[in-house]
Amino acid sequence: MLRWKERTGLELGVEAKERRWREVDAQRESGERGVGHRLWWSCSLTGGGCCEAMMYSDINQTAGAIGGAASSIVRVPTEVVKQRMQTAQFASAPDAVRLILAKEGFKGLYAGYGSFLLRDLPFDALQFCIYEQLRIGFKLAARRDLNDPEVAMIGAFSGAITGAITTPLDVIKTRLMVQGSENQYRGICDCVRTIMREEGSPAFWKGIGPRVLWIGVGGSIFFGILERTKQILEQRQLRDQESTASKHY
Repeated sequence: MLRWKERTGLELGVEAKERRWREVDAQRESGERGVGHRLWWSCSLTGGGCCEAMMYSDINQTAGAIGGAASSIVRVPTEVVKQRMQTAQFASAPDAVRLILAKEGFKGLYAGYGSFLLRDLPFDALQFCIYEQLRIGFKLAARRDLNDPEVAMIGAFSGAITGAITTPLDVIKTRLMVQGSENQYRGICDCVRTIMREEGSPAFWKGIGPRVLWIGVGGSIFFGILERTKQILEQRQLRDQESTASKHY
């Protein structure tokens, strides 16, 4: 009973789906149908590959966006310094901070802040949403909990897809951050117009290969550790609750 109360609504939804599997077994399975066919059925039962309870999808998107917005307060200045150093504008991080403050003021450390949010808020929301939909779909198809390599594979795929989709936003963000006091671009819209006029649309996809690679690898590590940590904490909490309950008897 204690374990049942701990389960999230999304997990309860998965169990409800599994009960529906048993109801439609006679209709959907024949001897030769395998995991691929079950995956198609899991997608149909979850509303065309999306979570049936859209509320939980919205929660994932909102949580990812809020987390990205909060972390941007720290991430943007470090991103500005890192990219200015990578383009050989400064020799060291302390020099970069000192000279940026001297030439551009405090707002210089937040150059490209709007474009950073434009890239990262959709990225965080989309990555978590894709990951959750794939995880639930594969869990329904396999009709068991996923193992660590499977979780890592789904995490890598969701990260790679999201990284590819948001590459144009990353290009815009990078151009605005590294321009410094030259002010080559007057804002996001001017940056888009200038790139289109001078370089054409292919410029928005520069660096897509390395970006997809490193975000895919990062996604596999992040989500793999995330799920493993959740399991460890849940098991520890369950043991503590069982131990507490046993003391009352």
